[in-house]
Amino acid sequence: MAVLACSVSYNPESGSGDENSVEVNSNAVEESTFASPSKTEELPTTPVGLNEGLSSLNSYTFSIQTITSGPTPQDRSDTKFITSTDTVNESSMTRTESFFASADEPSGETSVTTNYRVGNVTCTINEDGESEAEVEDFSPAAREMLDILSSLWDVHITAENAIFVGSETISGINSNHYTFTVGGLGQSSGAEVTQSSGDYWTAVDGNYLVKYDVVLETRNAPEGSTDAEVLRSEVHFLLYDINSAMTIQLPAQCN
Repeated sequence: MAVLACSVSYNPESGSGDENSVEVNSNAVEESTFASPSKTEELPTTPVGLNEGLSSLNSYTFSIQTITSGPTPQDRSDTKFITSTDTVNESSMTRTESFFASADEPSGETSVTTNYRVGNVTCTINEDGESEAEVEDFSPAAREMLDILSSLWDVHITAENAIFVGSETISGINSNHYTFTVGGLGQSSGAEVTQSSGDYWTAVDGNYLVKYDVVLETRNAPEGSTDAEVLRSEVHFLLYDINSAMTIQLPAQCN
């Protein structure tokens, strides 16, 4: 997920509340039904690659969150990337929020990092209040090379037995909603699958990924057993604020 967030059409995030931040609407998901396509109309079952889809937009914000827990109740991680990109002005911002806890450290540890890219300048700020900003001013040739290398690969989701649910509006984008199954879970380990659900939404115009949700959970012993290992993983993706006006600037610490 870290590689994904930091390489999709520049490196960035959206996020905080200072004057250098991009204002993000956290309530971006407004779901409404619009006219469904004809049943005879052939629908794509998987979206185009993430980079390919986003490259068609002038600007956008997306969030990716991964949540894992287990094998003990104290073991937990929660990492969220919020990336805003203005492709026209070659600028972006990525905010990374991470939390990790374990049986040895149940209180957990939190970190927040923000990466800015404006033109050829990249700046990373660790918001622990102790580290100085890391600034890199690339030459045009070096920046070109980095951008070309990042464009050589893409991210594609896999969805077995995708089923078309209906047409909905997500973040103001007319979208096709699918559910899918996750195969293989519990087959090699023998663990009981207690939850397995997957949904994704693709844009009607462009077939790019708009929203994606997966929740998986297994346990290797009967419920109530003191030695049961319960493993849970969630992945959530949401695209919003597409082609909206945004201003991304380097904060004072980066100058």
